[in-house]
Amino acid sequence: MYKEEISTLKHQNDALAKALGKATVEQDWAVGKLKSLDLLNKQSLVRSKLPNLSKARQCALLSIHRSLIYYKARELSGCNTSVLNKIDSIYREHPEYGYRYIYNQLQEDGDTVDYVQSPGLSS
Repeated sequence: MYKEEISTLKHQNDALAKALGKATVEQDWAVGKLKSLDLLNKQSLVRSKLPNLSKARQCALLSIHRSLIYYKARELSGCNTSVLNKIDSIYREHPEYGYRYIYNQLQEDGDTVDYVQSPGLSS
């Protein structure tokens, strides 16, 4: 009687171990795929109303900060967005440039930008 019960429990244990192994392999695959996503795609995966998974846990699983979920970009008032786009373009082409080089590049391109030097810096 006990031998049959032990045999049944061993078979159940083996089946559970096999299922756990399969789930672990699938989880490792999914985590690898999630890590390859860019930040915006990871951000879009977070759902607010999952009953068993909080936003904090979702962010932890996706390896992103919770502040990214709650952050709302402010509208830049009084800024020339075309100049900001040009600054971004220059920086993407030459990430080694500092603000002075970017300012000079804008001047060479014919953009009028007021140069504001930080109070702690002297030329």
